Amino acid sequence: MNPADPSISFDNTEFAFEYKTDKQLRKARFLFNMMAKPWIVKMGTRLAPWAIRAGLPVKGIIRRTIFQQFVGGETLEETAIVARKLGGYKVQVILDYGVEGGHDGEKGFEQSTEEFIRVINYAATQPNIPFMSIKVTGLTRFGLLEKLDTLMHAGEGTLMKRFLQAIEQLPADEREEWHRVRYRMMRICETAVEKKSGCLLMQRKPGSRIRWMR
Repeated sequence: MNPADPSISFDNTEFAFEYKTDKQLRKARFLFNMMAKPWIVKMGTRLAPWAIRAGLPVKGIIRRTIFQQFVGGETLEETAIVARKLGGYKVQVILDYGVEGGHDGEKGFEQSTEEFIRVINYAATQPNIPFMSIKVTGLTRFGLLEKLDTLMHAGEGTLMKRFLQAIEQLPADEREEWHRVRYRMMRICETAVEKKSGCLLMQRKPGSRIRWMR
């Protein structure tokens, strides 16, 4: 094997983890060993949100452990540093804006749309960022998606027919709400076409993604 041009294989850990230091690898190993214990994961997922809401000083611990391992940064600028580093090792990445649920309602959905568009414009300038992920849950509320899903399952015919039937069954205000969702998606897709950048519609999918969270 030519070290300058290794075959793509994560079985070869020398190349797969070349971009990490020994200290970072030991830290990652410890973290994954802890995550392999169901009782620790269960306790952590319950206590962490409560501790944050209670104002306990746990954010620093989270940032130095889970956050540091799985999140590229809190801003696009921070994740750009990680993307460039991986690009130096010929690794392509998918940017993933970690937002969903719409805590600020329509205002939050519009902000998410603008952020998706901003990252598409950035990705178009980077040779190692061929895609970014788009989460529909960042553009609309869960309740509307759940309602559409229920209506579609109760319908008959092809997928598209059931979808159109579900839309027609929505109250006027929710049809208008869905129209705004479609418009947001169109703006994002039109930007991607213009910039020749790929968008992946997905919720949770394993892969080489760099996520950032505000």
